Amino acid sequence: MTWKGSNSPSLSSLHATDAVTYPYICDTKTYDGALTNCDRTQIKTIYGSNSDLMPSKSKNWSFGGIAELGHLSLAAEWFRVESSDLPAGPPPSPSLTWKPGKDRQPL
Repeated sequence: MTWKGSNSPSLSSLHATDAVTYPYICDTKTYDGALTNCDRTQIKTIYGSNSDLMPSKSKNWSFGGIAELGHLSLAAEWFRVESSDLPAGPPPSPSLTWKPGKDRQPL
């Protein structure tokens, strides 16, 4: 069987006001000791919304069956899910300004 679907962005992803945070981070690229001893610094991070987000799309296929042999039942299922137009996550560097969207580009 094949199903097609879509998932609309949340209201907060579309219309939330920008939020500024100052998380403590440990630069693990330059420090390789115990994290409890790491000299942590704060970096300004801005998160916000994107009113241009479109619904994500998906295609799902599944196939399955059940075999009954006396008191024994065996079930098997094969499935595949394809998704597109998913909103991107924040970039790896917290020092960049980010708005949710498809391109993962800083402002």
